[in-house]
Amino acid sequence: MAVEKGDLEDAYRDAKELLKRRPENADAHFTMSYMLRYAGLLNESAAECERALAINPTNAGFRSCGITYLLLGNIPRAKQFVQLDAGSTWYRTLMIYILLREGDLDGVLRMGQSGPRNRAETNWWPMLLAFLLKHPQTEIAQEARGASAVIMDWRDSEPIFFTAEVMGFVGQNEEALRLLRRSVERHYGAYPAMDTDPAFTQISTTRQFHQIRESAMARQQRFLQFRSQLPP
Repeated sequence: MAVEKGDLEDAYRDAKELLKRRPENADAHFTMSYMLRYAGLLNESAAECERALAINPTNAGFRSCGITYLLLGNIPRAKQFVQLDAGSTWYRTLMIYILLREGDLDGVLRMGQSGPRNRAETNWWPMLLAFLLKHPQTEIAQEARGASAVIMDWRDSEPIFFTAEVMGFVGQNEEALRLLRRSVERHYGAYPAMDTDPAFTQISTTRQFHQIRESAMARQQRFLQFRSQLPP
């Protein structure tokens, strides 16, 4: 998808045109919600998620609306959307993110060991497992560097953001900052979610964090300006 490659403008044009042609189509609303999430417009994304679900309440494909609500800090609603695809590898991955935000480390360990995960998007698991099992910090740091190297050049910016989040949860702050910056460079709408993400508490007062935040805000403003100039 164009949005996963950082092309927010083309992605928005396509989503807007699809919604204009098919305003009662659930997938059209979901497509718009997906695009808006990458732009960091989380409340608008959530509204489109709700419209999609109202039209088609059992569509497992709407599961990623759980990410929108996770970024908004609405854990109960995030769980409801993730449950649309309960039992899948994707479900287990998202539940790990949710459980981390809840501070349920025992739950994270159980979920991570309960079955296969999306290995491509959870290259951070060896690092997180070492942290959960209280292995030496040198081992955790080594695993963090390996995970960071794998994800750094991904085209899809959202997994980069969530890898940064896991880095923050385990205290690998330099890697968290590097990946957070990279996600923004790849046009992920990290603002305003980064402001309230508990994983970034330790780094939120650093100069680097504020520079990344300013960059994310500027990118979002450019998108909003682009959108405001489009015909209705």
